[in-house]
Parts: sequence; structure tokens; C-alpha cells
Amino acid sequence: MIFDNDKGFFGASKSVRSPRPPYVFLRVGEVVMERKGHMIGVVVSWDAELRAPPEWINRMHSNSE
Repeated sequence: MIFDNDKGFFGASKSVRSPRPPYVFLRVGEVVMERKGHMIGVVVSWDAELRAPPEWINRMHSNSE
């Protein structure tokens, strides 16, 4: 992973997240495709709310595109 960490970013938390809340609509193991870049990936984990480093959030949610 790009951001291997001990802060629980990107679904890396060690706490059990079960059952999956209804608003988390993707399941672990599902194959997904990004709309803009057409990149394909697999869901390996999830968080109930965004947990990522501030610099990653700023890059992903910038208005420069």
C-alpha cells in the first residue's frame, strides 16, 4: 500500500468493524472501476468515515482538475 501505517488510515484499523453499516455499500472483495481514470481495484477494507493523511485528502479532493 502507498500509505502503510499504524494510524488506521485507509481501512487499516485493527478494530473489528462488523456488522457493516447500511451506508457502507461496497463489500470487501468487490471489484470496482474508477469512473475518470478507468482504474480497476478490489475493496480490501472499509472505514465508516474517511481516515487518511491530510496531504492525501487535499490531493484527492483538490479543485485543480
